[in-house]
Amino acid sequence: MSKFIKSFILILLVTALFCPVSMSADQGRNIYVVSLIKLPKKSKDHNKDIGKEGQRSPSRPMMCIFSEEGIQADIAPEEIMSYELWDQTEEFCIASFTDEASFLQYLFSYPGEFQIRIETDEYTYVGYLSTI
Repeated sequence: MSKFIKSFILILLVTALFCPVSMSADQGRNIYVVSLIKLPKKSKDHNKDIGKEGQRSPSRPMMCIFSEEGIQADIAPEEIMSYELWDQTEEFCIASFTDEASFLQYLFSYPGEFQIRIETDEYTYVGYLSTI
């Protein structure tokens, strides 16, 4: 393969992984693919494991698929404490759910632009979605 094609493919992959956008996976608009960022929750011993350099790399984005049938992500369902929809400015919580079915029903019933937060004990997964 030529160097140009390899470079082009690499640029496409990097763009797809690191852009916090959502896209409809089909024409029926009942499947959304969202890039989620894994953010650690602050704890008392937050800085305990930092080495002498004090540097930590940010986590890489994780792709998450939202459909009316369920959520596909690298998060164990039993670890999820809540599903939250925030406005994109992060000023107020639009809705919060403890179960996946209610969250998905709301998500597919009310079009809008949302920040999605999936809360676990140790992490918050954050992504952006437009259902308009």
